[in-house]
Amino acid sequence: MKIIKSLLIWILIFIFAFLNGGLREFLLIPYSGEKVGLILSGAILILTIMIISFIFIPGLKLKSNKEAFSIGLIWFLLTNLFDLFSVYSSGGNFMDFVSLFNITTGNLWTVVVITTLLAPISIYKIKTN
Repeated sequence: MKIIKSLLIWILIFIFAFLNGGLREFLLIPYSGEKVGLILSGAILILTIMIISFIFIPGLKLKSNKEAFSIGLIWFLLTNLFDLFSVYSSGGNFMDFVSLFNITTGNLWTVVVITTLLAPISIYKIKTN
């Protein structure tokens, strides 16, 4: 049951990430430029992931660091698999996927996926200590 609930939390994060992408493309980048728009969008998504995790991770009633990290690992893998699929389905290749992790362009995607990986264990540790 915890796995299903954690997948539902990831889907909620995914929905907010999708909405954040729209915000980035239609508002942030047109009004602030590509680099600033990417930075703002990344920061918003990182904050969103942490808030959603803070609200919902305690409800999973996790029993250990290992369990919390496992959930983060599942979220991390799902996020990267979805992005890899998205890149390929839009005609891109593996190098296009890798370019998402180039932080020098202002894209905070590397920090976003690390946040996705570490949010469950971070919140678990905060809530249990």
